[in-house]
Amino acid sequence: MSVGWGQDCDEGYVPDCSGDGDCCSEDWIGDGYCDNEDQSWGCDLICYEEELSDCGHFPQLYYHPNELSEQLEQNNSSTIIFTIVNNGDENLEWEVLNQDEIPNWLSFTIYGGFLESGSLEEIDVTFDSSELNVGEYNSTITISSNDPFNEEIVVPVSLTIISQSLCDEEIEVELWDECYNIEETTVLNLYDSGLVGEIPPEIGNLTNLTLLYLNSNQLTGEIPVEIGNLTNLTYLSLHVNQLTGEIPSEIGNLTNLNSLDLSYNQLTGEIPPEIGQLTNLTYLYLSFNQLTGELPVEIGNLTNLTYLNLSINQLTGEIPEEICNQGDSSPSLSNNQLCPPYPDCGEGPITSEDEQDTSECEEPQPEVYLGFGELDIENQVVEIVMDVGETEGMWYGVTGIQFDITGGIIEDTFGGYIDNYFSVVSNSESTILIFGDYVINDISGILVNVEFNEFVDSELCITNWIISDEILNLIDDVNIGDCISLDCSILGDVNNDSSLNILDLVQISNLILDDGYNQCGDTNSDGGLDILDLVTLVNVIMNQP
Repeated sequence: MSVGWGQDCDEGYVPDCSGDGDCCSEDWIGDGYCDNEDQSWGCDLICYEEELSDCGHFPQLYYHPNELSEQLEQNNSSTIIFTIVNNGDENLEWEVLNQDEIPNWLSFTIYGGFLESGSLEEIDVTFDSSELNVGEYNSTITISSNDPFNEEIVVPVSLTIISQSLCDEEIEVELWDECYNIEETTVLNLYDSGLVGEIPPEIGNLTNLTLLYLNSNQLTGEIPVEIGNLTNLTYLSLHVNQLTGEIPSEIGNLTNLNSLDLSYNQLTGEIPPEIGQLTNLTYLYLSFNQLTGELPVEIGNLTNLTYLNLSINQLTGEIPEEICNQGDSSPSLSNNQLCPPYPDCGEGPITSEDEQDTSECEEPQPEVYLGFGELDIENQVVEIVMDVGETEGMWYGVTGIQFDITGGIIEDTFGGYIDNYFSVVSNSESTILIFGDYVINDISGILVNVEFNEFVDSELCITNWIISDEILNLIDDVNIGDCISLDCSILGDVNNDSSLNILDLVQISNLILDDGYNQCGDTNSDGGLDILDLVTLVNVIMNQP
């Protein structure tokens, strides 16, 4: 078996503690006989805990905590307890070896001692931040002992110094080494003040602020969620910094804002929908960030906007029509990844493919309707109508159509758009296949007339449709009309004029002579047309009131 001493031993054997490569029977561990460096067979097993009771008694050093650390304001001190315990059954002697290397900010009440079995020593460790600058200080202490398994241990030590607050915490907030009165501070203008680091969350305590300008600094980190507490703000300017992370949803609490400028940062994530709650905004600048995702429809709630700039981000998807509800009719949206079609808010499309990276956009497709038009039961002809919806901004139109018709046996096709735009490549008794000679956009009307040899069911239905564009992409947004009924409202009314007369008799006679069939003419419902149907219809006509 593979073991931790770097050598392999057979099953039932373990490496000895000397590291000389010997393998010894694991049955010797804890068997009542001492197997140490003096063992006659050369097997030293003293490093195995179960063997200790076989070989006599040892001190055993335990200490807590495993590292010593503290955080202090400048010119302060604190003391923590460092405990040493003897868990063995022999006396423990210990000592701090590197006393001369211990820094001035760290001290111990004692630096060595003697512990009987089962006893402990609690040592006061004092950290002193006097005359130290703000920052982090690190050191170690090295403890030696007569514990054969812990002859020398190293304990890490660290001290973090933070600035000493000069503010009255009950009525003031400290921001960037300055104190601001919570009740009296209404304007905080730190524009271009050389600020670095993160925006302190304590800024959310200045709830009477109306103007906050932190722009043109070197602020980093995320916008703190506590900024949502500043509900009296009318102007918030954080632009030209190095802020990261997402725009917090709590920003939607600032319903009194007239201007919000977060541009020229490194903000990521989506624009939160809560931004639509800022209905008093007249200026919204989010440009020059790394914002992603789709524009929230709630942006249409900002009806008082006069300037909206979302340019130079990584926004994707289609622009919601609701954007035309906000106040800026020509917002700046360039240099994103927004996909067509683009809304027209009254001055033409609000952006264009030239202003966007559309390489990841799905190819826009029109909406298509395919269904039945008028039915001529007498001549067994039905219109197939097609409506291709608005295609402005679409890249491709309809060029290929295939579908099945159930309920009848197809005889022929003619007329409709196929005369000008399409050619019927083939049709079988149930399938029609059409390809366009041109790309078809914005058409609505009769696609083709379908003539049937006979009807075989009570209704006609369109099934198994496939409609494609000019590069053979399938168009997904296809609506299919309802089936059309072939049932006769008046049995015998083969010319569908809502009355029974001599004209119906003539048409049934012609169908019989041509071996044709018409469901309405099958007056005795026996599945065929013959002289009996004529007789039945004559009787019905003669008995009409």
